[in-house]
Amino acid sequence: EPLVLVDNLLQIPMEEADLGQIVTIILRDVGTGAELKTIEYEGASAAPLAPTDPTVASSGSPLDYVISWTRRDRNGGWGYYGEIPNSEATEDYEIDILDRDANVLRTISVTDTTTATYTNAQMLTDFGSVPSTIYGIVYQISASVGRGFPGRFVGRPNGFYYFREFSGDLVSPVSTPANTTQRWDTTGYSYNVITDTSSDYGAVLQIDASTDDRYLVSLDDLGEARDIEYLVRFKIPVLSGTDAEGATARIHARARGTDGDEKGVFFGVNSNGSNFGIYRYNSGTLNTIGEIEVNTVPHLLGHSSTLQADVWYRVRFSCQRWQFSCRVWRDDTNEPGAWDIDEYTGMTHEYGWSGLGNLEADTDVKFDWVYAALNGRGAG
Repeated sequence: EPLVLVDNLLQIPMEEADLGQIVTIILRDVGTGAELKTIEYEGASAAPLAPTDPTVASSGSPLDYVISWTRRDRNGGWGYYGEIPNSEATEDYEIDILDRDANVLRTISVTDTTTATYTNAQMLTDFGSVPSTIYGIVYQISASVGRGFPGRFVGRPNGFYYFREFSGDLVSPVSTPANTTQRWDTTGYSYNVITDTSSDYGAVLQIDASTDDRYLVSLDDLGEARDIEYLVRFKIPVLSGTDAEGATARIHARARGTDGDEKGVFFGVNSNGSNFGIYRYNSGTLNTIGEIEVNTVPHLLGHSSTLQADVWYRVRFSCQRWQFSCRVWRDDTNEPGAWDIDEYTGMTHEYGWSGLGNLEADTDVKFDWVYAALNGRGAG
C-alpha cells in the first residue's frame, strides 16, 4: 500500500483560549479521496505531569494515613534533588481515594505541599473501618487545563503495627470497647471490658457466651486485612468438660460472611484445654488446618497435660498468604523459637475482618492485650 513520508509536519498553533474547541482536519488517503475527522483540543501538552513515587505511611493514634509524592514539571524535571521550577502559578493537588472497584470515595485537596493526610475519621466514614490497603490517584492541578496526568498508587503502609489494651475502655463496672463490631451471631453473648487485678493494665476484654454459637468481635482499627500476625495474652477462667474443637480463645483473621455462612481462619483452644489449633470456616463449614495436643508440646509439658484454667498464656498466630502458624506458651516462661503448628494450605487469599471470639457457652475467655502487624511484619 502506498506510503507518503512527510518531512515537515504541519503544526496548528493553539492558544489557551482554544481549549475545548472543535478542530476539523482532513485526512487524504492516496487514491481514495478525503475523509473528514473532528478532534477536540484538550491541551494535553500543557497538562502537569503525573506525580511520581507516591507512598503511604501510618501516623498517630487514632491511626491516620499520610500520602506523599514527588512533583514533576515539564520545564524542570523531577524534584528528587531539591526544588524545581513550577510551570503553574500555584502548586495545587487533588487526591482521589478509591474503593477496590475504582469508585471515587473522597477527594482531598492540598496546596503548596506534597503530602496529604487521610484521617481516621475520613476512613471510618468511607470504609466503616481502617483499611489495611488504600487505592488512589494524585493529580497536580493546572489553572488552564485542570487535572494533569494521574499518579496512581496502592498504599500498604510500612510499619502498620497495632496495639490494644482495654483499660481506657473501662467505665465501672463494665463497658463495651470502642472501635469494635459484633459479627456473625450478635445475640447470645456479651463482650465487655471488666476489671482484672491480674491484667497487665488492670482491665480485660471478656467474651462470655450464654449459648453455643459463632461469636466474633472485630477490631475495626485493623480494617480488612489479609496477611497478619498476632501476639495476644489470654486466659480461660473455667475449662469445660466437653472437647469442642477450637471453641474458645479464638483469634480471627480474614473473617467475612454472615451468621451461618461464616468464612475465614482462626486460632482456637478446645473447650477442655486438651488441644489447640488453626481452623477455617468455609461457607459455615468448620475445617481443621492444623491441630496439636497440649501433652505433645515440649514447652508446655512441664506444667500440665492441658492448658490450665485461670492461667495467663500467650499465643503468636501468623497468617501469611497460604502459610498458617502458631505457638502457645505460659506467660511466665520465654517464647519458644519453633512453631507448634506450621501448615500450608491452598485456601483463597482474601481480605477480611480481624478480631477476637468465642463459641463455648460453658467457657468464657479473657483477653488482656493484642499486638498485630500487617503485610508480613512481626507483632509485638
